[in-house]
Amino acid sequence: MIEYTEANIIKIAKRFNNSKRGYLLVNRLQAKHIPVCPRQALDMMESLAVKVARRLRSASLPTGDSLVIGFAETATAIGAAVALELGGAYIHTTREPLQQAGSPITFLEEHSHAAEHSLYPSKLSALFRNASNILLVDDEISTGKTVLNMLSALRKRFPEAVSKNILAVSVVNRMRVADAARFTQLGIGTECLFRMEHRDYSQTVCFADSPIFIDCRGGSAVILAGAAGRGQHSAGTSADAAGRGQHSADTSAGAANRGQHSAGTSADAANREQRSAGASADAAVPCTVQRLHGRRDPRAGILAGEYADACQAFAIQAATAASPILRGAKRILVLGAEEFMYPAILAGKLIKERFSGAEVACHATTRSPIAVSRREGYPIDSGYMLRSFYSASRLTYIYNLRHCDAAILLTDSGSDVSGACSDLSAALGVHGCGSLCCFVWCE
Repeated sequence: MIEYTEANIIKIAKRFNNSKRGYLLVNRLQAKHIPVCPRQALDMMESLAVKVARRLRSASLPTGDSLVIGFAETATAIGAAVALELGGAYIHTTREPLQQAGSPITFLEEHSHAAEHSLYPSKLSALFRNASNILLVDDEISTGKTVLNMLSALRKRFPEAVSKNILAVSVVNRMRVADAARFTQLGIGTECLFRMEHRDYSQTVCFADSPIFIDCRGGSAVILAGAAGRGQHSAGTSADAAGRGQHSADTSAGAANRGQHSAGTSADAANREQRSAGASADAAVPCTVQRLHGRRDPRAGILAGEYADACQAFAIQAATAASPILRGAKRILVLGAEEFMYPAILAGKLIKERFSGAEVACHATTRSPIAVSRREGYPIDSGYMLRSFYSASRLTYIYNLRHCDAAILLTDSGSDVSGACSDLSAALGVHGCGSLCCFVWCE
């Protein structure tokens, strides 16, 4: 059993173009930015959930009428695990528009690259009215400001919130004494898996490497030296992006060469990746897209048990449909898409159980632009730009890809995913991966 401590779990990465917070805590077990065994990810989330349930029960508070609100995009799976343990209802914030869901409650995560969160009230009113406990679940609580922003927005829509038992839950809590005291004054409890000292880690990741970043938009892998920060401002979707990327590949060889020599102590690794990307630019992985039915959407609010059952059924459908490419594979990669994390982790667990001889890893695409470096101990060593599975005009990232024999991606997007699948196929092709299956969860 892993001991959940800062030393065992957390690595510090550098954010791109974020003046409010220049660093990012990367949790190696969260199945977000770094590939991890899905069982290990679930163990961490379930350990937090059990701790929360024990706290409520020790205070003689009922757990079954709890409303758990998870924070997008990194804590959607954590929130689902907590809600399932408590047996209550679950909803998570989102940055995606929901049709016919009413006017959203909005609030800000002020240090984030995508600051605005929405919480849709179509079912929230009934869930809120029936709940004794309101649990706000995030992967990290640093100052508590995002929690306070959410509570302020909730109380404007639901004044009865003042009478609820409020608990802020996180894997990591690193609140200062003054911030924690403010929570106490406001009647907000906290629970976490472990605590960290609150400090500014910006100087820890203050380096000027110019690493190789791979732009896969347009379905070809194009090497960009030190361009991740610039690339985040334009999604470059379609043939125009592919044309710009090809122009970059043709004209930036010198920059790429310069970048590889400034990547700390690992120039040889940069050379290898550059040669690999160059050789694989047109070697995209074969990809199929299948639509599977039975979708339940926690963005609109749902009973936790109902959501877990639907996710498990989806995982079974996906694992069964993907069996032809999974059978005989030694390394299998299971990917979620942005906010859609919990079903992918469950699918990864199920695939590991069915194909026990394979090494199965799970993580997800993300909106977060993170610096890439091959410095020793730094958590993010490769990065790939993709069109989003939810909007072709939006840029997303996938980090730390490795060779795998088979990959599956799971999403609940209602948009055309063909462009994003093409981009991911190109990224996987850089590593000589086998086949890719994309499963879209539909109603």
